[in-house]
Amino acid sequence: MSPETRAGLGSIVVLLFEVLWWGGLVGVAGLLVTSLRARRAERRPVPIGPPRQPAPPGEQWPLRVAVALAAAAAVHLVMVLAHAADGPAHQAFFLLTGLGQLVLAVLVLLAPSRHLHTVLWSGVGLVALWAASRTVGVAGPREAVGSWDLCVVLWQGYTVVEALRRLPSPLPTTWRPAVPRAWTPETYGVAGLTGLVLAVLPWSGGHG
Repeated sequence: MSPETRAGLGSIVVLLFEVLWWGGLVGVAGLLVTSLRARRAERRPVPIGPPRQPAPPGEQWPLRVAVALAAAAAVHLVMVLAHAADGPAHQAFFLLTGLGQLVLAVLVLLAPSRHLHTVLWSGVGLVALWAASRTVGVAGPREAVGSWDLCVVLWQGYTVVEALRRLPSPLPTTWRPAVPRAWTPETYGVAGLTGLVLAVLPWSGGHG
């Protein structure tokens, strides 16, 4: 591959990462602001009528899983350029993994029950591959543990736990996400903490 081709591909990856990274931060911030406004509106006097019931907590897990998958995908896309010295095979792995997780995040939102097994086994496989690369080495010497990969492992581990929790009683195919004002504390926590980590991670000192 010529230097010009590599430079062109690198520019495309940087653009994709910037759109995903900053778009994700803006999206999380927008969701939190919307929920705060909704809570303030609920405190105002409203006409007497049937009370609004929040969505059951179990119906919000696809949103949390999609957030975790998208966050892990963002870091994997960053690693495409970070592993340029390791050769095209490493870069292709991180690129395909990041894009695959983005697609899976969308699929989980559209039809969560159909993709629970994919979420489960892809998460288990990636975490196992990470553990092997940090203990015995994979396609090279053993790699060090850093803040970037630890965050990705936590996000992927979270998706595995959620998949295991939901497999016995999956959602119907007509599932729709709950509005922000009906989110549970767990959903608020995942969205807020993910946004905070994505904002701080670039200044954490790199990756292992």
